[in-house]
Amino acid sequence: MIHHVVRVVGFLVSISGILINVVSIIVLSKSMARSVDPGRKVLSIIVLQCILDVLGCFAYMLNMSEFDTSPNWFIDEVIRTRVAFWFFVHCRAYLNAYNSMWQLTRMIYPFWSTPLSSPWGCTALGLFVIGLNILQCFAFTRFRWFYSSDSTTLRLLEERAHGHLAGLYGLSMIVSTVFRYAYPLMIMCCAFNYMLDVLRSPSEPACHTLRSELHKTAFLDGILYGILLLPHEAWFYLFVFANPYELINPGMAGDVVSMIACSYMTVCPLMSLILRQANYNPLMEAVIPPVNYEILGKLIPKWKIARIHHAE
Repeated sequence: MIHHVVRVVGFLVSISGILINVVSIIVLSKSMARSVDPGRKVLSIIVLQCILDVLGCFAYMLNMSEFDTSPNWFIDEVIRTRVAFWFFVHCRAYLNAYNSMWQLTRMIYPFWSTPLSSPWGCTALGLFVIGLNILQCFAFTRFRWFYSSDSTTLRLLEERAHGHLAGLYGLSMIVSTVFRYAYPLMIMCCAFNYMLDVLRSPSEPACHTLRSELHKTAFLDGILYGILLLPHEAWFYLFVFANPYELINPGMAGDVVSMIACSYMTVCPLMSLILRQANYNPLMEAVIPPVNYEILGKLIPKWKIARIHHAE
């Protein structure tokens, strides 16, 4: 009964996510046609995020559907194991990190902002993370590929989990996680710390407002990364290294974790609409251009010069 309720709720969450993101794509596309750089690039990245959200929710909805008893390879190895769903979740997480990283660093870190702003740098980072996601998704299904009718015991599955390729899969998951979570968070924390240090100038009335907005943005980014994204990654590692049987016969825990990840794709646009008041608020940018950080970019050089003269 509970398992059926979880599947029904997950199905409703995926449908809601598709509808919400389709509406967001329509609104943002109209706004992007009227925007100028850099707002157009910000909106284009968010539109791509919404497209990945739609694809991810659709893949999750297919996984919640019932298929016949003799599915083909694609249904058995991709849909039922949620490979496509997890792939879209990871790519969406990368774009979210890239969007935050690019906007926070483009004005104060030329070394980082230049490759992040160039098409070649963006393409290279995208191909790199896509390759890591492919390895991670392959690791997610490796137990099924090694599975056979005469090796159904948990002991044999655990032997497969510690085979000669287990180290490669584990390394790909660790590197992928570090790149998609730890590395962007490190850069974002450095950017926040640098801007907050500059905004400690006491004489400017705009300092207090911008500093408050930075604190709020950092808090909301922490919610998005820490609460909505990291749990499914932790559960994924638990399944791979502690309980391989869950991957062969997905049960309640796997369905709950997948529903959490799908809810991220549904909740994120709503959080952007309701909570974010600065920088890259997707739907608000249809009316209000993101001018706060443009003002900050113009004021930072003046404040830096003033602080240097004051120190001398």
